[in-house]
Formats: sequence, C-alpha cells, structure tokens
Amino acid sequence: LRIHLDYRPWKILGDLSTLVYSLGFHQRQNNETLPFFLIEHRKRLLLGAYSIDKELATFLGRPPRISWRHIDVDLPLDITYNELLAEPEIRDAAIAQLDEDGWNTQGIVSRTTFVRSMYKIGQVRELVLELSLNSPLENLERRILEITELAAEIRSQLPPRLQAVSYNDSVTLSESNLMTLCFHLECLYNELIMQRILVKRTGYESQRLRSVAHEMLSALLIVNGHRAPDGRDNNTVAWNTSFYGLPSAGVLAIELLRQSQSTHHDPMFPRSEIIQNLSRFAGDLEYAIAREAGNYEICQQARKLIRSILDRVLSAPQVSLPASADVSSMPIEWLGSDDIWLNQDSDFMRWIHNFDWNQETSMGQ
Repeated sequence: LRIHLDYRPWKILGDLSTLVYSLGFHQRQNNETLPFFLIEHRKRLLLGAYSIDKELATFLGRPPRISWRHIDVDLPLDITYNELLAEPEIRDAAIAQLDEDGWNTQGIVSRTTFVRSMYKIGQVRELVLELSLNSPLENLERRILEITELAAEIRSQLPPRLQAVSYNDSVTLSESNLMTLCFHLECLYNELIMQRILVKRTGYESQRLRSVAHEMLSALLIVNGHRAPDGRDNNTVAWNTSFYGLPSAGVLAIELLRQSQSTHHDPMFPRSEIIQNLSRFAGDLEYAIAREAGNYEICQQARKLIRSILDRVLSAPQVSLPASADVSSMPIEWLGSDDIWLNQDSDFMRWIHNFDWNQETSMGQ
C-alpha cells in the first residue's frame, strides 16, 4: 500500500466504510429470508473492514472511519468457511462444538478467531487513537491507566490461547500460533503508543516503553522468520515489517544511541540483544521488502538510519554528553544536531518525528 505517497488507499477505505454503513452491515440482520451463510459472511466482511480501518488510521495518524460504537451485530461464529458452507447437518455439528460465546473449543486460532479477537481489541485501539490524536488532556496518566486496565479486561475474556503468549525463536510455529503472535503484536502496539504519548507529553523516562518496544520487535522477527518460502505472504510480511517494526525499532535504535552516549549505563538495558535484533530487522528491511512494495522507500530510509546508528554505536569512540545533560530527558530533536548521517529532510525522519514518536501528526501532512 502506497499510503504515505498516495491518497488512493485512504479514499478506497472511505468508500468501503460508506458501503458498509449504506448496506447496513453494521446492524443486525432481521430479514428471515437471508440464508445463514450470507448473514455470517456479512459479519466477517464487517469485522475485516473494521480491522483494516484501525490499521490504516494508526499508520497514518488519522481518526478511524468505522467505530465500534456504531456496530450492533453479534460476532461471526468461530467456524471455518468450509463448515459455514457445508450441509446443514455438518454445519450444525460444528456450531454445537462452540462455547457459549461462539469461540471454537479445539484450541486453535483460525482466521475467524483472529478477526473476532481483532475486533475486541480494536475497541482499545480506538481509545488509544482518540488519546493520541486529540489535544493534551488533563490526568493523562489516569486515562492511560484506565485504557490499559480495559485492554487487560478485554483480553482476559478471550479464550486462553489468546490471553498468554509464549514463543521461542528456535521452534517452528504453526499458522495458529503465528496468528496468536500477530494478535499479541496488536496488544503490544496499543501499549507502545500509550507509553510514547506519556513520554512525549510529560517528559518522564519510561522503562516500560523500552521494554514494550523490545518485546514487540522480538515477536515481529519471529513472525518474519516464519514467512512462506514461496513468497505467497510477501504483502503481509511487508506490511507487518513497516507497521510493527518501524515504531518499535525506532524507539530501540534511538535509545541505543542515547545509552552509548551516556556515562551512566542502564544495567537493565539489554544492549547486546537489541543490537542483534536491530541488525536482523535491518536485514528484513533490505531483503523482505520487495522493490514494488508501497512502503519500500520508507523502509530503506529506516534501514539506512538503523545501520548508521549501529555503525556509530559499535565503531565510534564513546563520547560523553555534557555533564549537565540528562540522557533520560534529552529531546528527540537532539538526534538532528549537526550529524550529516541523519538527514532531517528524509521522509523517514519526518515520519519518525511526526508519527512514529508522537502519533499526533499524520505522515501525509
């Protein structure tokens, strides 16, 4: 998607949103003449459009177009498409195995499981975007705490397989586990945005921001490491890399640079692991993003920036900041100083300053 250079994806999303509302997909279908499979399919289309809306709104830093407040439908049943279209006795048998909330009881995360869970957590994303796109609020910390507690409550009501995530980089993950990990990335992204808002607007140092960014990038690298050898999921890999990777890697790369310039090293900062992860991520930006991908250019600018930071951290002599400077409170603009290797006119640096770090200005402005 060329969403940072082209308005058409955003326009198409507007058309999709208008169509969803015009056709009444956001309301309960009381027409008894409609077949069961069509009612269920419309629900899936609605939730798919809802998820796409949240992702594009987040990436561009714009208000979402489809709100959960205007949706009054039951979630689609957590059965497969084959079961949905099967003979009534097969379909009814599959439905009978669901729990009282419509989730499958086989312990798997199907595509329908995923879209149901994305709708649930999408309500949190709407609140996060509302917080980030509006003017600074009083009691910011209290509001962030309320949203965080709501996110935890919503997740606790999901099936156990979506509540806790354990993963190992050396173990091959099933498609079900990969979708669970992608859902976990969405939850982490909500927290990353909120922690970034807190740091930006209050000036507080946030160990939690670094921790979330670290976990987010680590999880993404595992997802990317399990991409299909035949390239059939190239578009998904490209999107995940730019959507989840650039914000988390940006936080870690700049924090790594700050730590390297400080005389007081944080023992809790996993420097070696972060350097390795950033190196792997830079490789993904170079080789996993096809030249024809819509976000190829911005990803390559990110790759150059990350590698420049890594070169500086690993090769340059340690130069301390002025004694009066507090690394934890150094403004983001400090990166711009007079370093030629950080081109402030680049699309990526503008994106880092305006969207990735602040979430208050859209990348398209």
